[in-house]
Amino acid sequence: MKNIIHVMYCLAFSSFFITSASASNEKADNIIEASYFSELHNYNKFSPKIKHKSKVSMSKHGVRVESKGMFSGDNKGLYIQNFQSNKSWIVDPKNKTYSLIEEDTQKDSDHSNNRIGGIMATHPCIDSKDEKKRVIGKESLADDNIIIWSCDVDNETIKQGYSLYWKIVVWEELPNGNTSRLVNIKKADFNKDFYTPPKHFREVSLKEFYTGAPALTQYSK
Repeated sequence: MKNIIHVMYCLAFSSFFITSASASNEKADNIIEASYFSELHNYNKFSPKIKHKSKVSMSKHGVRVESKGMFSGDNKGLYIQNFQSNKSWIVDPKNKTYSLIEEDTQKDSDHSNNRIGGIMATHPCIDSKDEKKRVIGKESLADDNIIIWSCDVDNETIKQGYSLYWKIVVWEELPNGNTSRLVNIKKADFNKDFYTPPKHFREVSLKEFYTGAPALTQYSK
């Protein structure tokens, strides 16, 4: 889909759900205009004080999500996607390891709660047909104007706030109250190397990444 970033969220890594982005087949510089750094807050509107916070760095080169407790304990974890190579990795800075997320693994991670679109998407209501989406209001945030959309997806109504300044979806509220919101968005420039694992980190299998134990090799008598 031209000029659209498809944002897959609720992608499961162990018991933790992170926000990731999947680029279309278009060149990355035609997909996203804004280059920014932001906090991403995930919470339920019925318990807004309980938040999970992540740091997001987005540009035409890729998306990088940093969060404590992504894999275990309070240790920082990273999810990186490079739009040019169309590759994604999970990274453990403490152990200096990373693992490539194979395309089949990402597909297998999809379930009924996974949707294309959502927070950080460059168009509102990507999932909805034209007759299933409508503007229901406006709000102001500092010098930014937010257009509030109602999107009907799979017989459910989702609300999204689309920023006219950043040209992205800056918040989304699901029917069950689960909400994702970008906070303190700031312009930032990122080198393309920022969207690949550090060269001095060690690449490991997905199994070793989680268990810390390398895969056993076959042996013969």
